[in-house]
Amino acid sequence: MPEHFEKVPDWKHQRQKIIGLGESSVRKNYFPELQERLIELENVNQALQDRTRDLESLNAELLAEVQERRSVEEALRESEERFRAVFENANDAIYVYDFNPDMFPVPFLNVNRRAYKLLGYTYDEMLCLTPWDILAESCWNKYREQAIEVYKNGHAMYDVIHVTRTGEEIPMEVSSHLFTFRGRKLLLSIARDISDRKKNEQKMREAIDQIDMNMGTLATLNDKIRNPLTIIDILTEEIEPQRREQIYEQVLAIDKIIDELDKGWIESEKVRNFLRRHHDLYES
Repeated sequence: MPEHFEKVPDWKHQRQKIIGLGESSVRKNYFPELQERLIELENVNQALQDRTRDLESLNAELLAEVQERRSVEEALRESEERFRAVFENANDAIYVYDFNPDMFPVPFLNVNRRAYKLLGYTYDEMLCLTPWDILAESCWNKYREQAIEVYKNGHAMYDVIHVTRTGEEIPMEVSSHLFTFRGRKLLLSIARDISDRKKNEQKMREAIDQIDMNMGTLATLNDKIRNPLTIIDILTEEIEPQRREQIYEQVLAIDKIIDELDKGWIESEKVRNFLRRHHDLYES
């Protein structure tokens, strides 16, 4: 056979090697290792699938948590906006402040528009003042006592006098509450101008005093008229019958007037007692 011709392969021998027959079988040499690697790959693939499912589940939880947090933040933002709107547009003055360890007030942390407008300051000026700077000196001790009461019981209600920038005194009814903000205990005081109430109370007291004077006058008139009238009635017994009858008629007429004075005294007493009860509702 010429040398340039290639040797014809023994296909039978090759087939036996491939299908695992014979001593030199490919299957006998490599299949166990391939099988082991396939099992490893299947295990790795299963682990990847499990890890993928875990990551997908974790990702879903994270997305839900992010969405929930966004919802909470949005609700908190809306709540803060509502609080800010109420705070700034309230008809009463609102102050937020704190006390030092010796129970002396430090400058205001926040005030609303009504507070600094009522006292004649700007917002920035108010934040440089303490509660004592806007109180009448006569109220300092009372105010400190009430502040201690707030820290003890969480709230207190009292009347004080605020002093404006120009020195005008304004009677105020204050409701103070203790609250915690970012781990810090603060006081929130809502102060209402009660000038009109105080004026009405003064008018009521004056009315009561006037009624007392009127009742005293009525009692005096009653005595001054009824006593002489009794004497006149007795003396008419010595007068002739015709004249006696005429005088007696006048005595009866005067007696009726006295009865009306008595009724007026009784009605005045009712009015006085009512005003006193009504006035007591506003006593501090």
